[in-house]
Amino acid sequence: MLFINGNFNFISAALFLSWALLIIKKVINFLTALLLFYNTGRPMYLNIYLAEDDPDDKEFFKDSLKLVHPRSNLFPFDDGEQLMNHLKKSTGIPPDIIFLDINMPRKNGKECLVEIRKDHTFKHIPVIMFTTSVTESDVAFAFQKGANLFVNKPASFLLQMEVLRQILSLHINRQLFNTARQHFVLPSSLKLA
Repeated sequence: MLFINGNFNFISAALFLSWALLIIKKVINFLTALLLFYNTGRPMYLNIYLAEDDPDDKEFFKDSLKLVHPRSNLFPFDDGEQLMNHLKKSTGIPPDIIFLDINMPRKNGKECLVEIRKDHTFKHIPVIMFTTSVTESDVAFAFQKGANLFVNKPASFLLQMEVLRQILSLHINRQLFNTARQHFVLPSSLKLA
């Protein structure tokens, strides 16, 4: 009951909203798993590497990724140097996608992109520049050096989920390579349907 004796009941409204959000989360998880199974014929697990120095952005990414693709393993790195050291030393399963922030200490995302594309072991891995930078020089550099997409970090949780959903859909459908310049920048101001 949202109204008791003609007065709005905030506790009931809060409980209803919590319940509705929980149901929405479960439906999103189910539909994502169904979509992945439909597209690939099998449940798909993704190993995703994220080089990001901001702890809040890292947590934001992790939380939205878990809702969009519950069957993902996120490997976060505090900077580009940590990421590159791990890539060079790792003998395990390589990442399916690498997300790079541009502005990081010790080794920035641009330097990582150049190293990744020069190494034949990692050349085939999609690299997404995931940054607050929106300068044309950063976009041009990333495109020229072989990044697969350039994404302006979304400011809201819902937009972040939509951006990740689109990127993972492109990856699953093998459409992340040979991106035309006019489709290279994925805007974070997407309209949610």
